[in-house]
Amino acid sequence: MSRIDDLIQELCPDGVTHLALGEVATYVRGVTYAKTDEVAVGGVGILRSNNIKIPENVLDLTDIKRIRLDSNLKETQRLSKNDILMSAASGSKQHVGKVAYIFKDTDFYFGSFMAVIRSLNSMNSRFLFHLLTSDSFNKHLEAAISSSTINNLNASILYSFRIPVPPLEVQREIVSILDKFTELEAELEAELEARKHQRTYVIHALGRGTLPQLRGARKVQLKELVHFENGKPHETLVDPEGQCELITSKFISSNGTLARRINPEDIRTPTFINDIPIVLSDLPNGRALAKCFFVKRDNFYAVNQRIAILRSKDNSIADPEFLYHYVNRNPQILRFDNGSTQTHLKQSDVVNMSVLLPDIEVQRQIAGSLTKLETFTLSMSKGLPAEIAARRKQYEYYRDQLLTFKELKSA
Repeated sequence: MSRIDDLIQELCPDGVTHLALGEVATYVRGVTYAKTDEVAVGGVGILRSNNIKIPENVLDLTDIKRIRLDSNLKETQRLSKNDILMSAASGSKQHVGKVAYIFKDTDFYFGSFMAVIRSLNSMNSRFLFHLLTSDSFNKHLEAAISSSTINNLNASILYSFRIPVPPLEVQREIVSILDKFTELEAELEAELEARKHQRTYVIHALGRGTLPQLRGARKVQLKELVHFENGKPHETLVDPEGQCELITSKFISSNGTLARRINPEDIRTPTFINDIPIVLSDLPNGRALAKCFFVKRDNFYAVNQRIAILRSKDNSIADPEFLYHYVNRNPQILRFDNGSTQTHLKQSDVVNMSVLLPDIEVQRQIAGSLTKLETFTLSMSKGLPAEIAARRKQYEYYRDQLLTFKELKSA
C-alpha cells in the first residue's frame, strides 16, 4: 500500500473533504411500465433487481424482461458506460441498495424499482461503486430504511450519505488495488462455471447419443441391460447413530452429502457395488428427477421408496459406470416431467429408454473420462466456493480500510 500512502502524504496529508453524495453524483429512477407493455420478443431489455447478483455485485443477464419501444422511455434511463445500477426498491431489504457497475454502453434500460447513480467530475465512478458496496453505506441504509415499512431507497436517503472525496489520483490508485481483488474472484467463479459447463456438455452429448465415441454403437433398450428394483420405505427405521446411509432423493441430489443413518439389520432394500439408484419422483421442473448415484461399496446403503435400483445384468456387456453416466438425468426420462404436476416415474418409463451401446472397452473409456471430470468438478465445487469466500472477505477488509479517510477540518 506504499504507493497510496505516498500519494496521501503528498496530496492530502491533513485529511480529505467529506461531501454528501448528492454533491458528487446524480440519481435517476427507472422506467415505469405496465404489464401490457411487456413483449416476448423485440422491444428493449429492462433490467430489474434480479439482474444484480449478490453478494458479488455484478450483472446477471440470464433473465431479462422486454418491453415495447413506445413505453415512455427516456434517454437518461438507458444504461451507459460508468453507470452504477442500483436496486432501489424491493420486497427484501437484502436487495435494496445492491449495485452493479456498467463497464460499457448498452441498449438496456432499467425498471422503476431500479436507479442509476452517475458520478460528477470530482468522483471516479468506479471509486464511487466501491464506496456503495462498503460497510459504511450498508449501515447508512440500515439506519434509513429501518424506520420505514417500505424498502424504498429514495433520492434523499441516497444523497444524504456522506463520503470521502480524495484527489482523483488517490481514487484511481485505490480502484486499481480493489479491482485486482474482484478480478481474481471473477476468475475463480469463471473457472468453476467453465468446468460445470464442460461436464454438462459431455453428459448431454452422451444422453442424446451425439458423443463421437457412440458412432456405430448398437441401440438397445435399458431393460435388456439391467434389473429394476423399487426401494422400500425406511423412514420409521432412521437412527442418527446408524452405521449405514439411507439413499433418498435429497441424498442423491446433494451427491451424497445429505444423508440420514440407518442400522444394517434394518435395511430392506440393500445395494451392492456398481448399483445405480435413480430418483423416480420430484416436483415439476425439479432437479432431482432421474438423477442417479453410483454405489462403490457393498452393504452400506439402504434405498428408500421413490428410489429405484438399476443393476447391470452382465458387466462384460454393459459397464455399470457407463450406464450410470448414460441414464443420469437422461432426456428420454426427463420428458415425463410435464412442468406442472408432480412426476412419478413408472418402471417402464425408465427401462424402455434406448441406449447406444458401443464396445465394452469404449464404454469403459467414456465412463473413466466422465468419472474423472465429475470428480474434479465436485472437488472444485467444494473447494472453490471457500476460496472465493476467502477472497471476498479479503476484498471487503481492504475495501473498508482503503475507503476510510480522516476528514479535513475546515479552517
